Amino acid sequence: MGWKLYKYNVNGTWDLWREGNGNTIADYEHPGVFTRIEWLWTESFKCTAVASGQGSVDKTSEWHARGDTFTVSATPSNGWVFACWTGSVPKSKVVDNPLVLEVSDSINVTSVFVVAGSVAYWTGAGTNALASNPANWRDGEQPFHMQTIAFGAEGADKPMTWDLDIAPGGWVQTNYNSVVTFNTVYPDAGLGDFTILLINGDVNLQSGSWTHLVNKTGQFYRLNVRVGGDMAIGPAAAIDVAALGYSQLCLDGGVAKTSANE
Repeated sequence: MGWKLYKYNVNGTWDLWREGNGNTIADYEHPGVFTRIEWLWTESFKCTAVASGQGSVDKTSEWHARGDTFTVSATPSNGWVFACWTGSVPKSKVVDNPLVLEVSDSINVTSVFVVAGSVAYWTGAGTNALASNPANWRDGEQPFHMQTIAFGAEGADKPMTWDLDIAPGGWVQTNYNSVVTFNTVYPDAGLGDFTILLINGDVNLQSGSWTHLVNKTGQFYRLNVRVGGDMAIGPAAAIDVAALGYSQLCLDGGVAKTSANE
């Protein structure tokens, strides 16, 4: 952040003689006496942001001290929507816009934009049923935030386990004959922080079913979905959590009984 030049005086102390700010070169005429130069440093971190897809960020590069905040906003182009941030972003902030981060190290983030109404099609063609497996999606691409999740004839009989902690833009099930199992958990279950699936737009369930994993020994799994738009459930669709509870042994007047919990 600068420099200071001192010269030694007859009293045996140092006097400030020259100083400069923001330069790494000290250009001065030597005073011809004992001198001492001090370089003044400050800790700062480079914070950068770039865009992926059709859109822009309002800041591309800044320097910040530790403890500062780096704030950046993403603006989509016409026909596109902001999906998420990737890079040096905590999980809890990936869909924040603007994004505000406390600086403790260098920051590099990417704003991801997708085509408005972009759809991710389930095929179930992978070696497992996980939504996090790119091979289970058309074109081998795992869904992003704000994409619509679509099930149809292409993977009609392929069950899915939804383990992606993203916020889809919508959800459509038509001509789908299988089951979607959600891995959402109770907050105190100790199984991670995937406690709710947020679907920002509409849900259209015309076929297939939703469920959650079996609770064998306690409250761990539950079906917890929040819908930001409209929700339609057709006669061939179902939300089925029957018989997924657990049995707990208890004593009633000295008699052992089993208590079923859903």
